[in-house]
Amino acid sequence: MCDLAVDGLLKCSECIHTPLDPKTSRCQVCGTPNCKKCLPGESPAPCQECDEGFGLVSQTCQPCKVQGCAACDDDTATCTTCLGNATVVNGTACVPCPAGCEACDDPASCTYCEDSLVFDAAQSRCVPCKVPGCNLCVDKSPDKCLVSSAV
Repeated sequence: MCDLAVDGLLKCSECIHTPLDPKTSRCQVCGTPNCKKCLPGESPAPCQECDEGFGLVSQTCQPCKVQGCAACDDDTATCTTCLGNATVVNGTACVPCPAGCEACDDPASCTYCEDSLVFDAAQSRCVPCKVPGCNLCVDKSPDKCLVSSAV
């Protein structure tokens, strides 16, 4: 949060993603391209966290080598988090979750279904609610209505 000071320079009390320099009351500049968050200290500030799709290697942000990877660490060839509704497999691939699945632990099992769908354990997949006039089924029970549109 910054305001104009009497001398016309910005004086800040809080910065987003970058540290506040207590001596100048200005937000420090990250010295690393593709850096999301910097460490306080010297100027330019060393990187602490990289933008999506990059990994922190020796305080520099390097592109992740796995296609569809959102985050990788010291080894840019090993993915730790994938973009979208995909899951990491052995750190070397991002594989989409099953159809209708918002999040999964592996490509065959869903941990969270997309809106308006419910996980059917018998079929091991996300399915629409089977109760006519039902807006929301009980989690993991496509045959039990939680919220009905019937009046």
